[in-house]
Amino acid sequence: MRPRADQLCRIAQADAERVWELIANFASFGFCKAHAVTYGRISWRAAWLKTHHPAVFLASFLASDTGYYDARVYVEEARRLGVAILPPDVNQSGTSFAPEWIGGTAALRVGLGQVKGLSQKTLDALLAARAQRGPFVSLPEFLERTGAQKD
Repeated sequence: MRPRADQLCRIAQADAERVWELIANFASFGFCKAHAVTYGRISWRAAWLKTHHPAVFLASFLASDTGYYDARVYVEEARRLGVAILPPDVNQSGTSFAPEWIGGTAALRVGLGQVKGLSQKTLDALLAARAQRGPFVSLPEFLERTGAQKD
């Protein structure tokens, strides 16, 4: 037979008041107010940036590689917010996600580091070749300048 709710926990009034005093005292130092204020300010600023500059905010967030979810979840969030997603481009992309302006509107450019199967060696060679001699004009030129394999 199960006990009734009023029989489950009988605590003397004095004991309950003592426990409540301990909880109230802990609340005054249990979570540092400086941390709470700082976290609040950072949260407010992040919310403002996401609202007013979503492409730049999400590009910075994705480049930091600190999110709880996979990058694809944040890319979908960018789409939901109306941010254009630009694919990786050997002549435009860097290693990571970056904002890119098209006609005064910020879009989210996917970085070359997101390309599956692209080795770090090839990525470094690609960025160095592009920095040295400018954009690639054809696939054969790209392969020649970067040393990439056509597999």
